[in-house]
Amino acid sequence: MAKNLVLVIMSVLITCVAGEGLLRLMGFRGEISWNLQEVIPIDDPVLNFRLSPNSESFSGNIVYKLNSQGFRDLEHAYQKPANVFRILVLGDSVAFGYKVSLENTFSRKLEGMLRTRITDSAVEVVTLAMPGLNTIQEAHLLNEEGVKYAPDMILIFYSINDADTGVAFARPETICRIELLKWPIPCAYKSVLKSSALLFFVKDRVDSLFWRLNIGDQDDVFGSLRSDYFAQLYSGYEKLNANVLAGFDNIARFSQERELPVVLVVSPIMYEFDSYRWVGIHETI
Repeated sequence: MAKNLVLVIMSVLITCVAGEGLLRLMGFRGEISWNLQEVIPIDDPVLNFRLSPNSESFSGNIVYKLNSQGFRDLEHAYQKPANVFRILVLGDSVAFGYKVSLENTFSRKLEGMLRTRITDSAVEVVTLAMPGLNTIQEAHLLNEEGVKYAPDMILIFYSINDADTGVAFARPETICRIELLKWPIPCAYKSVLKSSALLFFVKDRVDSLFWRLNIGDQDDVFGSLRSDYFAQLYSGYEKLNANVLAGFDNIARFSQERELPVVLVVSPIMYEFDSYRWVGIHETI
């Protein structure tokens, strides 16, 4: 009996190691882990953290490589080159390009398209986007960081969950746990688990299965769709006024002082376009 148990354990371990190695050869890694190691907490009441400059994280086979200013973008000097029209993009995880390669992000696609159409000047798209930001945090980032780039246009890439409170730095001791079981574990172990390509691959597939079976945690993205979190978010005006209109006002002041045009792009929820439920929210924004 003991011998059989040892064989089973060894077989499982060998299978896991082989699976981890195969997935890494295919370019997969673990899940993003900024809250554990790639975040710099700062003394700021609006946005109390920044992402670590020149850091690198993963989500499956997608690499998030940040530039020297801590943004997922190419390197851009603060000093704008001559004959360059500079567009500054503000946004959250959608503009950041969560689970999308850098070359396929909105900003890189936009820059490439404009450069083929505009020949009398160079176009440069600078992205100041971080996952989880709301509009008032994006406006704050514009005033703290965006002004340094001397933009010629501001583009707000608005996601319809931007009316919510926005992200804040969470201390490691509050997030170092196994979420499924709500068990606290040392942060070093959590980092190891998060870096596993095999665990992320399995979790990602299980999440997709739960979605198809209509089960799972209501706090996740799929749960947000099922409970229509987005409609609930706009059912009153408290959050809209505090987190969106206040942010728009800040951006308006910034642009008017510098006579800059502002373009607002409202990103749709990538779900059921044939019977899209959130047209009213787009109209409100």
